[in-house]
Amino acid sequence: MKILVQVLLFLVFLTTCSYAQTRNTAGGYTIRHYGVKSYGMHPRNFNITQDKREVLYFGNAYGLLEYDGKNWRGINLPNGNSGLSLLYSTNETLYVGAFNELGYLKADGSGRLSYQTLYPKIPETKRFNRDVVNIVEEKDRVIFYTELGLHLFKNDTFQTITPLSKGGLFTYLQKINGTIYVHEKDRGLLTLRDTALVLTPAGELLHAHAIKEILPLANDELLIVEKNKLLLFNQKTLRTFPGNANEVLQQQEITHAIKLPNDHLLITTYNSGFYLVNPAGNIVKHVCKENGLPDNTINYAYIDQRGGLWLALDNGVAFLEINTPFSFIGTHSGIEGMGYAAVKFDNKLYVGTSQGLYYTSAEGAYAEKKFYPVKGISGQIWNLSIINNTLLCCQHDHTYQIQQDQAQLIPGTKDDEGHWKMAALKNKPGYAIKGTYLGFQLYKQEQNKWRFINKLEGFEESCRIFEEDDKGNIWVCHGNKGLYKIRLSEDLKTIASAENMSVLKGYKPDYFNFVSNINKRLVFAADDGVFLFDETQQKFIKDSALEKIIGADRFISRIVQYEDGNIWTFNWADVNLYRRTAEGQYQAEENVFRKIAGELVGSYEFVLPLSPDLAIMGSQEGFTFFNLKGTIEKRKPYHVLIRKVEANFKNDSLLYGGTATENSRTLRIPYDFNALRISYSALSYENPEKITYQYALASSKDKNKLVWSGWTSNTQVDFSNLLEGTYVFHVRSKNIYEQVSEECTYSFIILPPWYRSWWAYAVYIIALVLAGLALYRTVKIRFQKQKEKLELQKQKELLLLEQKHITENLQTEKELIALRNEKLEADMVLKNNELASLATTVTQKTEFLAQLKDKLEIIHKESDSTDQSVFKEVIKTIDQDLDFDDNWSKFQIHFDELHHNFLHRLREKYPKLNPSWLLLCAYIRMNKSNKEIAALMNISVSGVEKRKYRLREKLGMEGEDRLADFISTF
Repeated sequence: MKILVQVLLFLVFLTTCSYAQTRNTAGGYTIRHYGVKSYGMHPRNFNITQDKREVLYFGNAYGLLEYDGKNWRGINLPNGNSGLSLLYSTNETLYVGAFNELGYLKADGSGRLSYQTLYPKIPETKRFNRDVVNIVEEKDRVIFYTELGLHLFKNDTFQTITPLSKGGLFTYLQKINGTIYVHEKDRGLLTLRDTALVLTPAGELLHAHAIKEILPLANDELLIVEKNKLLLFNQKTLRTFPGNANEVLQQQEITHAIKLPNDHLLITTYNSGFYLVNPAGNIVKHVCKENGLPDNTINYAYIDQRGGLWLALDNGVAFLEINTPFSFIGTHSGIEGMGYAAVKFDNKLYVGTSQGLYYTSAEGAYAEKKFYPVKGISGQIWNLSIINNTLLCCQHDHTYQIQQDQAQLIPGTKDDEGHWKMAALKNKPGYAIKGTYLGFQLYKQEQNKWRFINKLEGFEESCRIFEEDDKGNIWVCHGNKGLYKIRLSEDLKTIASAENMSVLKGYKPDYFNFVSNINKRLVFAADDGVFLFDETQQKFIKDSALEKIIGADRFISRIVQYEDGNIWTFNWADVNLYRRTAEGQYQAEENVFRKIAGELVGSYEFVLPLSPDLAIMGSQEGFTFFNLKGTIEKRKPYHVLIRKVEANFKNDSLLYGGTATENSRTLRIPYDFNALRISYSALSYENPEKITYQYALASSKDKNKLVWSGWTSNTQVDFSNLLEGTYVFHVRSKNIYEQVSEECTYSFIILPPWYRSWWAYAVYIIALVLAGLALYRTVKIRFQKQKEKLELQKQKELLLLEQKHITENLQTEKELIALRNEKLEADMVLKNNELASLATTVTQKTEFLAQLKDKLEIIHKESDSTDQSVFKEVIKTIDQDLDFDDNWSKFQIHFDELHHNFLHRLREKYPKLNPSWLLLCAYIRMNKSNKEIAALMNISVSGVEKRKYRLREKLGMEGEDRLADFISTF
């Protein structure tokens, strides 16, 4: 069982440590060290100043450094010079002094700072080959100090003042309360009046002194800081500064000195860190490498506008938070491990950690003290309790009674059950119970010594958090099983009853977190507030009176109250203090502890007031002290600055360098650079890694609809594919105290692409007009051509219609002609038939009459003479009817009328053709077949063919020619 508990405990430690944050301390102050890896220039630094925006500047061996809380920037000086002296003037110009060089920083059009030299403006006869050691400002002039001369810069010209004595040197210059003091070797302390150096009253007393610094004190006295001593000068006498400071500093080499807001003096040294000296002249603190300072050589000290201390070291830059109510002890104080318990006992302060128990004297400032390990004990310390004027310590494996620097093991302890906490039994004087990993154990005090009595059987759960009420009930808050009400037996040998009370409230067992005594009542802290147990109703009810003080329905993991009446609450994210100002009245310290909330030991937070002015809390790297004196001063507003604007997708082009000028105007950005990266930083140097930011980008179209992003620790944001238009970028920050900075804005205009610019639109309009005109002309021409085409088409159609009409007419005429021809042909056929009939008739008639005539003649010859006259008359009549010529002539006339004078033309061309041949030609022309011709001519068909053959000969036709074709086409 013991091994299992140890394994579980180890896992708890491992989880806790995984969330630990590293905090560096020096002399109890939180310190941040910035070395070469941070800023990328020379380790050695000489000077420090700050502009009105609270941006810091450091004189470095390689030039200048600029720091805004997030980003470091290096600024080069001519010839690789070192930045030896700095001055931020009332006209908001940063002047710089170096070896054989002086000038100032100026922002160019893009807001990027660069160095501008003034050295060529010094007359050649007054130019120097020395370091510019210091720079001061007086009214409208700036004074650059070197050993060989004071160079007064005014109205863009220089005037030089040289030492009065031959071969003399200036060894110091400073402006104090409006007066410029100058120390000249062998002359003493002088004051500069216009262009004259006047000896200060009794200033000759300092003629042989090497002054490092002069600081103003009360009653018009001046503190003269030399190489290794401090003097007081009142313009009458020169005397040694009181206190023990001179005795200590006698062995050191002083490099610089400043006066702090609390009138303490801060003296920096060459190889021993710095000393804090109170107004009485006594050293109250020494901070060096032994107690956390990264380098013992300090060249310059500077208090920024918020009271933070900056040190220019030979090895980097250090920032110390000397203006906070917190101070720290840890490894540099001799303490190892995480802080779990503390108690003030027997004029000593004991602190228990994960690695042992340590002590120091209870007098003086704890942060200055060295802690020593208590002998005879080591390992995890869970609790320190003062019971009946004895100090008891619960260590993981054993329980001890502490006497001075020794730990004495309490005999008889059942050690295999673990050891959480010891508490006295209220109603049983001389007895105490100890909560273990597996229930409770009973202890008894005899002759101021404690011994183990017995294990209280009947309850086997972990008892780390427990409290006794007025009735002797022990209330145990278990981490994941709920809240138990324990009743001890009268003889203190067993657990009489153990009741799980969380089910009465109806919550899950692990929702109860802590039980404590607040304002003389047991209070139970849960995930949704603080509760009391109502005995009459047997249920848990909200503690409305307490919630009026700490807030309703809040998650509280731990709540405690001490004799001073102040109430402390803890949760995973914060610590809160509620100061009792009067009976039942409290004042809350809001957000004060956010600085350390994440550095406490999770689930094991504790706080202990050591005095009305001081409280101690455990942390992951030791212990934190909190100054309870007075109220926390309301914090000044702070700024967030836009430090850089880049076109990040176009060769990382810098558009804005972070420093606005009088000539600054809204940046006009080409459309090709419409993918921007904007970097920003908050000018809050206290826990900068915990600062969060919120930004919004508003265009001219939605400037009244500002949509903020969520809070993020990122210090830059990318915007891509921004459309043309006017934009305003807004950014603000929130520090660890939930203080929101003033809003910073940056305006810019994304110009349209060339194809959407005004001149492009002008070209488009002109082109559109020209295109319109061209289109109009084209349309007009096309319309004209179309009109002409339509007219031509119309004419064509008319012609076609006309032609169609003509064609139709022709067709009609053709049809009429065809009809006529058909009629004519029919008529012709009819005529031909008639002619043929006529010809046949004529032929038949002729033949008939001829035959009749022949027969009559025969009869006449054979008959009697009496009848001769009758026959003669008949024959005469027949002769008349047989007149062929007359019938033939009629036939020819009718045939030529039908066949276009065919017979006439044939007779003229072939005159040898007699009527018989002409009649054959007429029959052929009439398309009569041989058979028909044979019938008409009363001959045989062969006779017709013979006659056609002879006709061909008469017509002179060749053998191949067809007689019918010839006759039909003739």
